[in-house]
Amino acid sequence: MPLDLLAPLGAEQQLRRNYVHQLRQTINAYLPSYIFVGEALQNALDAIREAGVGPHTIGVTLDFDQRRVTVRDDGRGFPDRPELLFLGGGDKAGKTLAGMVGVGLKVVLFSSCEFRLQARNAAKSLRVDLTDAYRFGDTPAPTIELPDTDHLPDDQTPLFGSGTGTEISYRFPPGVDAIPEQYLRDLKEECLLGTNPDFRTSLQNAVQRGRFPTRLAALVASDLRRFSYLGCTEARSEFDRLTVEVRLIGSPASLGELADLADGQVDVSFQVKPRYLDVSDTLDWAPAPKPVIQANAIGEGGSNLSKMKLGFNVTTYSRAEEFEALLVNARGRMSPDLELFRRLLFPKLKSVTLTIGRIPQFQLYLPGGARRVISARGVVTQHDIDVSSGQNQQYVRCFDLVVDVDADLNYGKTQLTDMHLVANVRRFVNEAYRCTIQNAARNFVGTIKIDDTTTDQFWEREELGIGVLAQKKVPRDENDVIALFFELTGRGHFGEFEWYGLSSKDVYDGRAVIRAPDDEGKPATTHDLRTIEFKLRGASVARDFDREEKKFEEVDLIICYEIGDSPVALYQVVELANSEFGRSEADPYPGVTHILLDTVTGREIQMLPVRDFIAAAYPPDKPAPAPADAEDTEA
Repeated sequence: MPLDLLAPLGAEQQLRRNYVHQLRQTINAYLPSYIFVGEALQNALDAIREAGVGPHTIGVTLDFDQRRVTVRDDGRGFPDRPELLFLGGGDKAGKTLAGMVGVGLKVVLFSSCEFRLQARNAAKSLRVDLTDAYRFGDTPAPTIELPDTDHLPDDQTPLFGSGTGTEISYRFPPGVDAIPEQYLRDLKEECLLGTNPDFRTSLQNAVQRGRFPTRLAALVASDLRRFSYLGCTEARSEFDRLTVEVRLIGSPASLGELADLADGQVDVSFQVKPRYLDVSDTLDWAPAPKPVIQANAIGEGGSNLSKMKLGFNVTTYSRAEEFEALLVNARGRMSPDLELFRRLLFPKLKSVTLTIGRIPQFQLYLPGGARRVISARGVVTQHDIDVSSGQNQQYVRCFDLVVDVDADLNYGKTQLTDMHLVANVRRFVNEAYRCTIQNAARNFVGTIKIDDTTTDQFWEREELGIGVLAQKKVPRDENDVIALFFELTGRGHFGEFEWYGLSSKDVYDGRAVIRAPDDEGKPATTHDLRTIEFKLRGASVARDFDREEKKFEEVDLIICYEIGDSPVALYQVVELANSEFGRSEADPYPGVTHILLDTVTGREIQMLPVRDFIAAAYPPDKPAPAPADAEDTEA
C-alpha cells in the first residue's frame, strides 16, 4: 500500500489538516539559510560524527543557476526507514548530535519542488524521488507518497559502490522571496553589513593569497563557518580528518547584487574547514603589516591588558575558576550573582571565548564585525546577548564573544529550549562586562571619544512629503510614530480606536478599545481594552520578546511607521493574507497589513504600518520615504 507523506499513520482528514498546519509552522521556524544549505549540511556532519574518527569527505554544490543544492557525505548511510520522512520521525534523540529529531530534512523536503535522496547503508542502496512537495498546503495537495510503508525504494543506479553514504539533492521553486534569493540577501546583510566595504578587503586578501578562487567563494566559506553548522565552536576529533569540498555555480543573472564578487567566474570549487571562523583565519589571508594576536588573561577589574594599536587579544575560559575570574572587579570584589552562577550556570557552561580589539579591525577581519553569541555543544544559535550593564557602553562593540553551553536546541536549531539558561548567560555576560570586560577593552584599545555632535538636527531630517500633515519630517523614533498616528486620528482616520491612555512607565505603550462595526452603542468594559505597542519598525519588538522584557501573548496590536525585519528568527513577519488570521473569517484591526508570528506557539500579533496607510490616504509626489537610520527606543 502506498505511504502518503501528508497523512502519517493513515490519518483522517482532520489530522491531515493539523499535520499540514504543523508543517507550515515548522518551516516558518527555520531561517532561509538553514533551509537552503544548513540543514542538509548538518545531517551530513551528524553522519560523520556517528561514523567516528577517520578520513571523511562532505561535498556541497550550490547551483544558483539551477536553484539546486546537493550535499553528499560518506557516513553511515540513510536508514531504510520511511517514517524518517515524516515530521517528528527521527533517530537522533539522546545522541548529542547537532540535530534533535531529524526535523530539518523534512523542512528542506517540503520547501522544494524537486527532492532526491540516494544512500547506501550497511544493508542496501535506496533512492527517493519526490516533486512539488512545497505545494503541500494547496487545495488539492499534490500526491507526495512512497510506494511502500515498510521500506524505501531500492536504488537501481547506486552511487556509493561498496561504501556507505548519503546524497541529498533538491531544487527550489522560483519567486521573488524564494529561498536562494533570500540566502543571497542574508549573505550580504550578515557578512558585509549591507554595503559596508570593510570585509570585502579580507575577501580580496583571501583571493590574492590563493586561499579561495574568488571573493564570492571566500564570502560563502566565511558565512558557512560563521553562521551555519559548519562553524562548530568546539573541537571535535571526528572532524580532524574531515574535508568539506564546496562547488559554487552561478551567473550574474542568478547571483544578483553579489555577482561582482564572482570575479567573472561561474563555476569554482574550494575547501572549507569545519570550524568556527575567528580572527586567526582572516589574519592568515592578510598581507603584512597585519594585527597580531595576544593571549593575555584578563586580571581583576580588566587589568593585565595594555594598549595595542594593531592587534587582538584572544582568550578562552573553560573552567569554573576561570569563569569566576571574569566576575572580579577592580576592588577585588566578586559579583553578587556568583552563587547563582555557580548553581545554575557554571555546570552547563562549557567555554567562553573572548576576543578584544578595535571596532574597525573587527569589521575588516570578521564577516559582520564583532558578535556576542551563544552556542549549544558547538552549534551557534541566533540568541542575542544584549549588553546593558557597565558605564562604558562605547566599548560593547570592541569584543567578540562565544559562550558555549551544554543544552538542547529547538526544532529550528536557532534557539535553546531552556530560556532560563539563556537568561543566566545574558546575566553572566553583563556582569562580566561590568566587572572586567569594559575596562579590559578600554585598556587595550584606548579611550574612545564619545561623539558630542549626536544632538538630533530636527531641521535637517528627511521630509515626509505629505503637505497637509502637520508632521513634516520622517519618523526617527517611537515618539514620532505616536505623534503621526494621533494626527491621523485627529484628521478622521482610525475612528474605531478609543484610547484610555499612553504610558512611559508601564511595560506596554498604551491601552485602547478598538470598535468593530457591530459594536456601535455597546458600552466598553475593561475586558475590551487592547494592549498596543508603538515601534519605529514593528518587527523590532521581537527583541523585547526574546529578552523576556515583554510577553508575546499580552500584545494585541503593533503600530509602527514601517514593518522592518525581525531581529530574532523565532519571530517571523508574515503578510496578513498568508497568515492564519488572514485565512480566518475574523476582521483585522483597521490598517493592518501584516502579522508577527511566534513560530513555536503559532500565536500572531497584528501589525499596522502607518507609512503604508499615509501613502494610500495622502498620495505624495513620491513614495513615502523610509525612516532615517535610527535605533528603536522606548517612548
